[in-house]
Amino acid sequence: MSNQFNNEDSLLHKRKERIFFLYRNYLLGKTLNDLEKEITSDQYGFNEKQKEFVKLIIDNISDLENRMKKFLPEDWRLERFNFLERSILLNATAEIVFKKKNKKIIINESIEFAKKYCTEKSPSLINAILDKIGN
Repeated sequence: MSNQFNNEDSLLHKRKERIFFLYRNYLLGKTLNDLEKEITSDQYGFNEKQKEFVKLIIDNISDLENRMKKFLPEDWRLERFNFLERSILLNATAEIVFKKKNKKIIINESIEFAKKYCTEKSPSLINAILDKIGN
C-alpha cells in the first residue's frame, strides 16, 4: 500500500517540477529553442521520461495553447492568465491530450496547485477549461 502512496507523491512531484519549469521559462521569456536546450541539461533533475514529456510539450505548445483557447470564457484571452496559471493549464492540457491518464486526477491536482499558488478565482477557471479539454 505504501508503494501506491509513494508513486502518487512521485507523480505529483514530477507534475510540480514540470509546472515550475514552464513557469520559470514563461517569466524569463525563453524561446522554444532555449527551452529545448534547457531540458537536456541536468539542472532540473528531470529523468529521461520527464525530459521527453517536457520536450513533447515544447514541440506542441502552439497546438496545446490553441486547445486551451477554445474553452476560455468568452471575454478572455490566454494572455490574460498569469504565467503560473498558464503553466498549470499547459501541463494539464498536455497530460490530458498525450498521456491519456485519469483526467479527474489531473484536473484535481491542477486545481490544488492553483489554490496554493494562484489567485482566488484561478481554481474555478482552470477547472472549467480543463474539464472541457479532451472531451
